[in-house]
Amino acid sequence: MATDFKSSSESSTTQKSTRTTRYWRRADTPRAWWPWGLIPVLGLAALFLFGTLIMAPNIQAEVRQSVGEELGRAGAVVGSIEADGQNVTASVAFEGPAKGLLEAVAETTKCNTWAGALRCPDVVTVHRDAAKEVAIGEAATEAAPAIAKQQPEQIDAVPAAAPIGAAGEVGVVHGAMTPASSTDSCNEAFSQALSGTTIRFRTSSADIDTGSEALLAELAKLAKSCPGNLTIAGHTDSRGDADMNRALSQARAEAVRDAFTSYGIAASRMAAVGYGEEQPVADNALVEGRATNRRIVISVDASE
Repeated sequence: MATDFKSSSESSTTQKSTRTTRYWRRADTPRAWWPWGLIPVLGLAALFLFGTLIMAPNIQAEVRQSVGEELGRAGAVVGSIEADGQNVTASVAFEGPAKGLLEAVAETTKCNTWAGALRCPDVVTVHRDAAKEVAIGEAATEAAPAIAKQQPEQIDAVPAAAPIGAAGEVGVVHGAMTPASSTDSCNEAFSQALSGTTIRFRTSSADIDTGSEALLAELAKLAKSCPGNLTIAGHTDSRGDADMNRALSQARAEAVRDAFTSYGIAASRMAAVGYGEEQPVADNALVEGRATNRRIVISVDASE
């Protein structure tokens, strides 16, 4: 039996895969920054111009107007006001209010902002406008005859007990004061003379009310008879700004000192000091208490 043998030959071929990585490289091409680079610069410039030319003048105009109104309410006649940021310089005419009082009052001025009403100026400098005061005085002199015809004659008298009113503190004139010779008796005499009363001023002003002239004359007569030096202390109630109250009390004490000087008391014998609301003697929550706290206190020491 024949057997056929079939030989088969199988060849296997191994294929190797080749991986080729290609990199694409782009050459940087320089580009001009114009005009896109100007966009942030132009934006900042526009914001600066908007603030400088539009916002700042409007804000400063409001500050000038608000400060002017506050000075007017304090009794000054405003000539010109300049605002540089929050520094304000005002040229005003004033007779009753003192310079320090006007500056303190003006610094409390509030302006409307996006955060509410905030204080406008940080520093207010007041300059006295003497020319305007002269003009006001001349105008008042010319108008006086016409006003006198329209108004009845004023009686220069002080009631026994004047009620508390818009003019300020109560003014009561007692009988003639007995001259005192010692420090203790002088202090007691001043205390009695000002018990339940005080020198009256115009509201928010250091201008002494004419109704207090008789009281001032009697106090000056008493002061002349006293030995030593005088301390004139001004006090206010707690309403309003504390700094303004301190300035107001100082100005009122100085006004009394100046009035005593006009009665022949040497200025070197007198010291004026303002305590503002720091030394209350009554409850500021009550109308009567506030009226009691608004006062002038006169004391005598033995120093020569």
